[in-house]
Amino acid sequence: MPEPLSRHRTAFTPDFRVIVLRDIDTDADPGASTAINQLEDNIAVSSGYGVYVHAVQNHTPVGVDVEVWESAPPTAPVASGWERAAALEFDAPSGYLLVGDNMGAGTDGIDPPAGAGRYAVEVWCQGRADIQRVIEQWLSTDLHDPTTRALLDDNKEKEQYLLRLWWNAELDDDDDDI
Repeated sequence: MPEPLSRHRTAFTPDFRVIVLRDIDTDADPGASTAINQLEDNIAVSSGYGVYVHAVQNHTPVGVDVEVWESAPPTAPVASGWERAAALEFDAPSGYLLVGDNMGAGTDGIDPPAGAGRYAVEVWCQGRADIQRVIEQWLSTDLHDPTTRALLDDNKEKEQYLLRLWWNAELDDDDDDI
């Protein structure tokens, strides 16, 4: 059974509730605004140059795992509780990837050995409903009470995302690097 080539873990509080997986050189994604606007109705979308994931909240860190596979993973994640949110593609002109938000939180160094190309991505999530209940409880309390923050601190990374990716195809010759 195939195994991931690499795993990358990060946790951060996503500004504007948006998590992005993209090529490190694709900071001027022409489809980003359209993709982000689609997040109200979807957990994850692709602009063609990035994968955008809609977090439930931006009050406490979410956990994000990226797995790089040689080919499509054969099964769902081993741990229970994961829900498949989307199957998408995006182009990576340099083949060096990062995951984070658009304000600088996150991590880079996700360097698939296949390099540049079109990547397929499965987006999985867990804990979205649980953290939504925690946030509702938190918002119904006295936010100035010092013990109130403990509610969020006790639920760091309850909301989690798993992005499993693999090289899928060569880039078209007429694609311009972004």
